[in-house]
Amino acid sequence: MDVNTWLDKYGLLHLNENPDFEQSENPILFTSNLVLFQKLNKQNHKNFYLIKAISNRVRAFSKIGKGLSHDEYTGYVCALLNHPDIEFSKFIRKKIQIFSWKRMHPRDIIFYGLVKFPILFLILKPLLSFIMMISCGERYKYRNGRKILKTDGKILSLLRCKSLGMNFTYMVCTWLIEDDRNFKSWTQVYEIYFKDPAHPNRYYAELLENKGFI
Repeated sequence: MDVNTWLDKYGLLHLNENPDFEQSENPILFTSNLVLFQKLNKQNHKNFYLIKAISNRVRAFSKIGKGLSHDEYTGYVCALLNHPDIEFSKFIRKKIQIFSWKRMHPRDIIFYGLVKFPILFLILKPLLSFIMMISCGERYKYRNGRKILKTDGKILSLLRCKSLGMNFTYMVCTWLIEDDRNFKSWTQVYEIYFKDPAHPNRYYAELLENKGFI
């Protein structure tokens, strides 16, 4: 699949084709999800330029003192975990920032800690697992006073689990989603979140689920 028409001038993925940079709230997260899916589909060679685009934007934001949301920073961390160059991935992870006033949820602190200091934070891994299972089991959330199906926490859980190798947590999340008539599958979660049928993440979600990779 050609994803280039979905990337902005910085090389980041958005919700729609031919995007402006400010078009989407979480382009780093969306791009990181694509990195993971291409890795699972044995297309890791395509990920160098995507991860470089993510890293460039993180550096640019850092220079102007603009912090990333927890969604975006989680996308950045997962992109590092899925870097094709394993040795470089191990080196760059040392620069991960565990604590930030924008990212103070225990789930985020534990996840970043497990990536940067895996042995030190290992005792807290069951708590992270439990929090993600809760998120996968939640059905609705409210946005601007409207009740909508909750998919963002599920997508973040998939990204964390697959990037960090949390297979048991992922198995439970999959069971919870398949048991819920509103979702039924990871493919449907992505169909609800990404409205355009041709979106790359939606395309890869269906492809990988049919192959048994997610």
